[in-house]
Amino acid sequence: MKMLFNNLQRQRLTEHLEQVTQHILQACHQHEKGLYWLSPYYTSATTYDFKVTTDLFQGNSGIALFFLARYSYSGSQADLHIAQRTMDFVADHLAQNSPQAFGLFTGLSGVIYTYIRLFELGSDPQYLDRAHALALTYQDQLVRHTIKADLLSGYSGSLFVLTLLQHYRPDPALIQLIQQLIDRLVQEARPSEKGLKWDYNQSKSAYDSLTGFSHGASGIAYMLLQLAEYFDNEALLYLAEEALLYEMQYFHVDFDNWLDLRLGSHRLQSVNIQQWELKNFLPYIQELNSWAHGAAGIGLARHAAWRATGKAAYLDQCRSIAKKCSADILRGDRQDYTVCSGYTGLLSYMLHYPHTAQEYSGELLLHVIDKAQLQYQTAGSYNSYISAGRDDYGLLSGAAGIGYSILQLLDDRMSSVLCPRLPPAPKSVQQTIQLNLADLQRGLLEKYYPLTLQQLAEQPAMRQILDQVNGINDFENSLSDLLLQAGQAAKLRAVFALEQARNKQWKQHKGHLCYSRKNAYIKSKIQQLTSSKVSDLAQHTLVLADHVSLYLLDEVLREALALPSDKLAVLFIADEWGVSSSYIGLISMLIVQQVENTPLTGALLCDQVSNKLRSMIRKLDEDNSLKAHLSAQIRLLFESGILTTADV
Repeated sequence: MKMLFNNLQRQRLTEHLEQVTQHILQACHQHEKGLYWLSPYYTSATTYDFKVTTDLFQGNSGIALFFLARYSYSGSQADLHIAQRTMDFVADHLAQNSPQAFGLFTGLSGVIYTYIRLFELGSDPQYLDRAHALALTYQDQLVRHTIKADLLSGYSGSLFVLTLLQHYRPDPALIQLIQQLIDRLVQEARPSEKGLKWDYNQSKSAYDSLTGFSHGASGIAYMLLQLAEYFDNEALLYLAEEALLYEMQYFHVDFDNWLDLRLGSHRLQSVNIQQWELKNFLPYIQELNSWAHGAAGIGLARHAAWRATGKAAYLDQCRSIAKKCSADILRGDRQDYTVCSGYTGLLSYMLHYPHTAQEYSGELLLHVIDKAQLQYQTAGSYNSYISAGRDDYGLLSGAAGIGYSILQLLDDRMSSVLCPRLPPAPKSVQQTIQLNLADLQRGLLEKYYPLTLQQLAEQPAMRQILDQVNGINDFENSLSDLLLQAGQAAKLRAVFALEQARNKQWKQHKGHLCYSRKNAYIKSKIQQLTSSKVSDLAQHTLVLADHVSLYLLDEVLREALALPSDKLAVLFIADEWGVSSSYIGLISMLIVQQVENTPLTGALLCDQVSNKLRSMIRKLDEDNSLKAHLSAQIRLLFESGILTTADV
């Protein structure tokens, strides 16, 4: 960074770099096809072995990228040769072993990225040919076989790499792949209380869709910001800001940081899973600040958003994040200096914060490298929390990342995969992506408010609202205000209220893990009682399960939904995959109504529903057949998970 380091400080950095380089070279293996390093992996909780990996995170492509960074800085042909020979070995290994992962840092996209960097630095077209061949050979896997949307191991990272590839090798086939991935991002966006989120499915073990740069909203937003600028596309910019808006819900003022929402099995054992309230998980959510999770990585996306929009709020967040990173560096109470999860990853943000040279000293950044070297000298590892750390030469997980970060300090203009940038786009590609902001927002509304939009089409005085709103929440607020003034709009008012109630469930949906755990909890209760007699439920206090909500239907709604007259209510049921609707009749409606807000024993519930039915239907029999029928219906609702016990 300009004016940040004096000559003596640069000399210290250079000495550290040479020590790291020699440490990495000592572990190099030679093969007739090229050079390679072995990656450690755990065979049990306490033992590990070694294997060949090709990824950026821990494997050979990441180490090649380190030597390419050395070549970029020094111009040494020896460094370029090492990188080339390493990627020759990677090519041979992939020819013998089909890739199983396709993300940027953990799979094939990272290999493609490294070949592109070889081309950028050496202008040898053979590396671009290799990148292009890999992309087309595995195009189906790159588009469809990656579950996650995230930057580290998901398809948003692949989206960036494919866009970079088509920049140098224009190809309609690559544009088609890029379009398919953008379409997938749009399709998989889900509403939240604020903004949009991704990865609500089984791909993440988390309290909610994650925050953070590697696996969360910031990384997705960062890639969208890159593409928005490249393709000059305001719809992609909108999606990026929606992702950042979602993430702000999990900024924790006391921590001055964003919550790490990951939940391993150890974090799920002693909390009230059934309620799934954030306060119950806070003791298990680490206050981690790193490139992967927490403020430092999130700052990279906030800085990119500030550059793209000029909004002061993003720069204010950047300033606060720099203070957070500075304080954490000086505190230094963790023994992890790796790029991904340790202190070295904080340097990437500090290099991009626009006021680092004015507000912080070079010694602050050097302090990280000094402490990393000291820890390696004393503990033999850049990450003392894992035993395999001493044998890890990876870019994000080990020694290559230390060297790569030193090179970024020596030359802050150097390209970095930790916050990659797309080059300026030729005008010919800026209109090649088919995604219009108005169409995007209309598509989201059609997904969650289809009946409301149908009714608006029949209201000429109101349908112009669709040209004025900015997103789902703005649509809801604007239409609510408009309906307060409207006279004759009964059907519109009815279907809007219905769909708004359903979408409240969507906004509160916390993802696959939440409901898989809740359902497992409920099923365990069911199993405890299903072998019992029906009358046994009479002694248990029953409640409406909190993943279910009741909405009553009137004649206007039944007509709009084309439902028979015996359907009197709808249950909105959240599950692992989303929110479904179940239409119910009189008896089920009355049962659910009684326990919607007030827990009741099975016996009392049966009595209350029986009394209501008799008051509604005068000629109803007074014998025990009614209560037997009600008990059976209560048990059916219990066994389907609609009702559950409130027993402690």
